[in-house]
Amino acid sequence: MIDTYNCRWPDGSIAQGGYSTAIRAHKQFVFPIPESIESKHAAPMLCAGLTVFSPLYRHKVGPGSRVGIVGIGGLGHFGIMFARAMGADAVVAISHTASKRDDALKMGATDFVLMKEEREWAATFQEMPLDLILITAASSAVELTAIVSCLRVEGRLVCLALPKATCIFH
Repeated sequence: MIDTYNCRWPDGSIAQGGYSTAIRAHKQFVFPIPESIESKHAAPMLCAGLTVFSPLYRHKVGPGSRVGIVGIGGLGHFGIMFARAMGADAVVAISHTASKRDDALKMGATDFVLMKEEREWAATFQEMPLDLILITAASSAVELTAIVSCLRVEGRLVCLALPKATCIFH
């Protein structure tokens, strides 16, 4: 196996990963970007977009799904848009920042939860729990216990970001 960064190819050259001016990859991992899409618009989808698309796809988000997105930054924006595009009935944006509400709703969120102002916000999911929650926030203010309580019994929680305080790789 040859990783994308700092591994040697059989000819002795070193893979440079994201610092490359060119890259070799197996054809099953590449596809052409349509000329109608500018690189500056396509580039974020190749990293942040794939980061959230993968768990949405793997957990079969579609009609009937109820999805929570914790953290409305770069990953969260894509999470909201993709979950709605995949047909989720409910996409709940969960944030600590009130200024994110309008953008989240414009991108397709059906609900917006402001954790720091709505004391009992998690209780609102007792009747209609979420099937999947993606944590895209790297904040230590994320209320993990409350977030997990919003899941249905066999629901899934996918952490795409962790606060530094919980990270073992300091």
